[in-house]
Amino acid sequence: MIIIALGLLAGVMLLHQLAALPPVACVWLLVVLFPLLVGYKGLRFPLAIACGFLWALYQAHTALYPGLDPALEGDDLVVTGVIASIPELREPATRFLFDIERMHTRVVGHSVPERARLSWYDNAPDLKLGQRWKLTVRLARPRGFMNPGGFDYEGWLYSQSIGATGYVRDEPRAHRLQSSFTERPIGRLRQAIADAIARHLGDSANTGVITALAIGDRGAMTPERWQLLLDTGTSHLLAISGMNISLVAGMVYFLTLYMWRLCGWLCLQLPAARAAVVTGLIAAFGYALLAGFSIPTQRAVIMLTVVMGALMLDRISRPGHTLAVALIAVLIWSSAAILSAGFWLSFAAVGIIVYSLRGRSPSQSRWRQSGRLQGALTIGLAPLTLFFFQRAPLISFVANLVAVPWIGLVIGPLILIAVALLPVAPGLAASLLNVSDYGLDLLWRVLELLAALPFAQWHQAPVGWTLLPATVGMVWLLAPHGWPARWLGLLLLLPMAMVAPVRPAPGGYTITLLDVGQGLAAVIETRNHVLVYDTGPRFSDYFNAGDAAVIPYLRRRGIERIDTLVISHRDNDHSGGAAAVLAAFPVTKLLTSAPRRFDQMRAARCRAGQRWRSDGVTFEILHPSTVDTWPSTNNRSCVLRVVSAGGAVLLPGDIEADAERALVRTHAARLASDVLVVPHHGSATSSSARFIEAVGPELALVSTAYRNQWGFPAQEVLARYHRRSIAVENTATSGALTVTVHPYAGITLSDGYRQSARSFWTARP
Repeated sequence: MIIIALGLLAGVMLLHQLAALPPVACVWLLVVLFPLLVGYKGLRFPLAIACGFLWALYQAHTALYPGLDPALEGDDLVVTGVIASIPELREPATRFLFDIERMHTRVVGHSVPERARLSWYDNAPDLKLGQRWKLTVRLARPRGFMNPGGFDYEGWLYSQSIGATGYVRDEPRAHRLQSSFTERPIGRLRQAIADAIARHLGDSANTGVITALAIGDRGAMTPERWQLLLDTGTSHLLAISGMNISLVAGMVYFLTLYMWRLCGWLCLQLPAARAAVVTGLIAAFGYALLAGFSIPTQRAVIMLTVVMGALMLDRISRPGHTLAVALIAVLIWSSAAILSAGFWLSFAAVGIIVYSLRGRSPSQSRWRQSGRLQGALTIGLAPLTLFFFQRAPLISFVANLVAVPWIGLVIGPLILIAVALLPVAPGLAASLLNVSDYGLDLLWRVLELLAALPFAQWHQAPVGWTLLPATVGMVWLLAPHGWPARWLGLLLLLPMAMVAPVRPAPGGYTITLLDVGQGLAAVIETRNHVLVYDTGPRFSDYFNAGDAAVIPYLRRRGIERIDTLVISHRDNDHSGGAAAVLAAFPVTKLLTSAPRRFDQMRAARCRAGQRWRSDGVTFEILHPSTVDTWPSTNNRSCVLRVVSAGGAVLLPGDIEADAERALVRTHAARLASDVLVVPHHGSATSSSARFIEAVGPELALVSTAYRNQWGFPAQEVLARYHRRSIAVENTATSGALTVTVHPYAGITLSDGYRQSARSFWTARP
């Protein structure tokens, strides 16, 4: 069973490395290969790989097709469907999944996906899971930022079978339609529980946490609470997994056992122990459905089923085989689950527990054994945590020693009992929820103290290949007592801890223009100096380009501090992510044309003539001058030129034609550059012919959003560059763009990240 599980996993992983899918007709090979998998033991591993590959191929085609026809992007479409998730109120919009049942707009030969992720802006009604609506929507094919280290939003949409994103139009008005009470009963129950918790707790900061612990929905969690859990390595406690499922099944098991034994006639018909197993399993499956049936929930309920089934049949279930059955079942249910970090962390955690308990003495005290297990989990999960998140919480061992029993033995049971009492004793349920709220406040105080420690986090950006020796090292290190020289496992961990991403050679540098939508963020790296120019936009209180693009990129590059942060001007699309970046990294120097916005940082005003040098690379500010009094914030942008023996790059912010003329008049000889970041995202008010001629670039880089409402870059602007045979690249179609300026060998443009990291679910340029 373990061989089959590993083979299926390898096959699924193999498919998800492809940039394009093979024809769906290949799936018919399963008809031949599956009987061979069952019948030929000696070939089970390669056959399992083939079956896993083909099954994942079938599911990928099912998830991606039919997608949204490109011809329908941006058009008003009238659709009828059902709200398929608990709506999330995230200002300025309410977001929800919408299962499309019918498209009323007559569009011959064009398809729409079955599920879309919609946003309803401004005065959205009281939306509930299970409601049926007739809406006018505008849809777009799945598309997200594409940056090294960034979240793969398109991959997440694919894994959730979401074929489009979009928003609800105000006109014509939406209409709520009649829906059957029996439709989506589990979803309606989840919504009712979430509403009851919110009603009883009001505006408590713990409402989202308690909802997550009750039904697995994290939509109402505050960013601060979630970040604290990440910082302390305790976020796994919000996953409805083995602890929660076992608690529900155990409570029902012992209650049934007690009640069944009170009736002798029932015991004659079916032994009490077997009846308790059956009711415990029913309760576990019911709660798993109520909790959203996430990957950790699937794994837990399947493993519990195997164990309970063995009890029913008076057989012994081996933990390794039980975990293998769970892995097979999860992959069959959704092969795209492997795209989730939660999949790997969940199965790895259980695997570490099973492995570390082998050969251990059962006579150890429960507390000592719990401490050993927590230590094994902290050490064993560190490579995966570093690989996925470029950091590992060093205080997670202590944090989990406190949080796991507090949540598992106190808060969790209180919440479950409160949920069970909501329909019959709402007053008592409210009291239990309030006690849980207070108990969580106590836990947050402890976690905040731990997170504030100076050594709480270890930031490291491991190179991909180091994960393999680190995994082998963990297996060696956590081996049972008696295993020879277990300490040698530490040696295999050294590459992950010590091998860092390659930095530019002395005299050279790189500039990476990040994909931040309609905005700008660039990172310039020399051998020992890091400069960040602008930080992209802030889209809402919950989402900004600093958190989504700049910080993940810097973490992936192994950068621990920013030497110079330049905020060209105060407009949101250039400065919106600054607060997040300043909170995440120490910054030595901050230059901006709007220093009052950063009083707490003692920001310096950027002025023409400022100049510094690092590793053979010169940085100089060309604009604005000390006498400039530009009324437009765009024309007050800090213009930065970076130059070395290998070439020059010019970053002009959002300057427009007037400022361009001033630069040509005062700095014509110093504008010449090999690479130009196109001013003001390619607006028709910028990139004047004289300015382009003075700069004379070989390459022009544009930072815009895909299908942006302003139509940037303007066609007449592109024509000016093309007339001079200047190559133009756009982050909207290419993703993040990296230019390497070699010490003496000129410049090299790498493939856009959308191309170099392309997967079969990635939107094409």
